[in-house]
Amino acid sequence: MDAPTLERALAELGLSPHPKVILLVEGETELYHVPRLLAEFGLTQPQDVRVQRTKGSKINAHLIARYGVTPRVGRKLDNGWLLDASLTALLIAMDPENDFATQADRDDVRRKLQDAIREEVEYQDARISQEELDHLVHVQVWGDDKYELANFTDDELVPAVTALALKQHNPLVSSPTWEQDLRSQLMTARVAHDDIKVPLGRMRVKEDKVGLAQFLWPVLLSKCDAEYANDNIQTPILELVLEVRRLVHRLTGVFALNG
Repeated sequence: MDAPTLERALAELGLSPHPKVILLVEGETELYHVPRLLAEFGLTQPQDVRVQRTKGSKINAHLIARYGVTPRVGRKLDNGWLLDASLTALLIAMDPENDFATQADRDDVRRKLQDAIREEVEYQDARISQEELDHLVHVQVWGDDKYELANFTDDELVPAVTALALKQHNPLVSSPTWEQDLRSQLMTARVAHDDIKVPLGRMRVKEDKVGLAQFLWPVLLSKCDAEYANDNIQTPILELVLEVRRLVHRLTGVFALNG
């Protein structure tokens, strides 16, 4: 029998330099929240998941799919191929806009990424099944709204935005109609599916996604704890983290393609 490659040996020891999941997120708020929530589920090791910010939803993930996700095929078996490195899945979580606006758009992105991986596997004189491709490429959005409005209610956003406005010495905070006006702007943003920066701007709150994320983190952690404990998952980011955990578990110990 052929000796295992160094990368496969490292993977079998749990020391692979390749993550089991590459997770692409769009903004600063997501980049602040997602790794912290992953850590709550014990996913802190780089060989488990690597979170990368794309700085927008206008992305082309084909190079990542071709060179970061395509399985590295080794020796041929009777019913498949050994792998020379551990498998990596790609999970893209975006706001519902541009190439991710509709389910048909997202399905098209996923299909094109899977086609790119299939092509790269065939270049290695091997085959990969559609079922295996479905495990390796995932594309999703937060829902109908963008990240902050999709994951937080107005009751959760109002105190956080108010705290951010106070930190910035926003003179409007002292207005007796501040909360009413803020809730009105949030409601208008939800109807239009706007980014959170739109109501922030109308309330003269300077855009500070990291600052807002910091104020929202305790709220997010508390409600995710409650939803998980009660087996009643409602918050999209918690659904995402649980999907990452499922993928990590599924790909652990997989060292062959069925083709």
